Amino acid sequence: MRLLSCLLVAVLSTATVLGQSQGNGSATSPSTSSSSAPAPAYGYIPLTSNAQTDTSTDVSNPNTPWLPVLINGEMMPLLGEVERSNQLSIGMTVASGYDDNTLTQNDRQIGNASFSFLPSVSWHESRSRSLFDFNYSPGFTVNQKLPDLNNATHNAGLNSQFRLTQNVTWRIHDAFVASNSGWTNSNPEIPGNALNEPNQQVLTPLANTVSNSAGTDLVYQMGAGTILGGSGSYSLLNYSNVQDGPGVQLIDSRKTGAEAFYQHRLLPKHWIGMTYGFQRFTFNGGVEETYTHSAFLFYTAMIQPHFVVSLFGGATHTQTDGFVAIVTSGPTTPGTRTQWSPSAGATFGWETRHTGITATFSRRIDSGGGILGTVERNSGMATVQRQFSPNWTGTIGFVYDNNRPLDGVGGEYRTLSGTVAVERRLGRQMSASASYTRAHQTYGIAIPTQLFPDHNRAMLSISYLFSRPLGQ
Repeated sequence: MRLLSCLLVAVLSTATVLGQSQGNGSATSPSTSSSSAPAPAYGYIPLTSNAQTDTSTDVSNPNTPWLPVLINGEMMPLLGEVERSNQLSIGMTVASGYDDNTLTQNDRQIGNASFSFLPSVSWHESRSRSLFDFNYSPGFTVNQKLPDLNNATHNAGLNSQFRLTQNVTWRIHDAFVASNSGWTNSNPEIPGNALNEPNQQVLTPLANTVSNSAGTDLVYQMGAGTILGGSGSYSLLNYSNVQDGPGVQLIDSRKTGAEAFYQHRLLPKHWIGMTYGFQRFTFNGGVEETYTHSAFLFYTAMIQPHFVVSLFGGATHTQTDGFVAIVTSGPTTPGTRTQWSPSAGATFGWETRHTGITATFSRRIDSGGGILGTVERNSGMATVQRQFSPNWTGTIGFVYDNNRPLDGVGGEYRTLSGTVAVERRLGRQMSASASYTRAHQTYGIAIPTQLFPDHNRAMLSISYLFSRPLGQ
């Protein structure tokens, strides 16, 4: 029976990783695009196949690509553009996985097989002046050795934009996740941003987790090569202990932010710009509170239609009151502290008909992902996706994340993980996938319960997706 369970784990869990795209090195849809246009900045109105980014761009065309790729830290998707359509999709993923350290504890390592049932529904509508994406996936997971940890999950996302006038676009996006697993802590359908992505790479000990990230952007095109914009964002991350968990209370956090940016095209394929941002972090209801003011300079180059590089750098001023961490390495200083910190980063995107590569790196001030309060965070991600044939797609992903508390008394926290996945299409509506993830975590302070060990995780899954066009 145990052997049969492990075999089912291997067959079912892969579709979960690729079919539902979990946060750690997950892949997007393996669809390809024959268009010669540059890949769009994800979340904004996509480019048409004959779009160009030279000074002769017609701003009266509702499909004009007046937002450059990777603007203001945006990260591009892999393999394909958003197609103009209006359709409803309903799916089901049956998955199985095996984690050799489900409780995330060195002194109590338990290998566990899990079985998940993940229905999903999504609605996509793309028109010349609007884009709307909504997805919702409830689910239920049954654990073989830890029945007390059987749980329901909820994963929902909204991404919409509206071209209000010829020169003004408004975007709204939101992502919600509720789970008791650190592996399902993000919604990949929501646009990523190298400056503002949530700190959810930490594989925390078992806890009931609720996260929500919402934002809005308003972008105004002053001319054929000049853009002004502003954005606001709000995110929360709440934890509560689960039965049979480690008994350590993780840190709740809230983040509120606002940005204003300016972007100008120097040459047909070269953009420069600047961004000013304000953020407020609060932890455990105000035990620690931080205000930040940041200024960045940007440079974006579309070296080729499918090869884009964006660089940014600047400085951040922080003012912190109080202190919070699950463990400290020395005396804390709960009074007001101020400092300047350098911030920098880069995003890279390269795409061909069958291969896509994206990579990001950033150094910035952020929240500590449930382990620490305000941190200096160095993070990097790289994903390579290759379509070997019409039915086979492979993905390799790497994640590096280092969090250091601003006052240096909480101990650095590091995460290094790698994922290998393969997906096989079983027809127009079915697919199967398999993946393996290795995660290595270290914390700079010895913790009695040793909450941050390594993980080896294998997944298999089978997915069915039915799509139906709506209207015209």
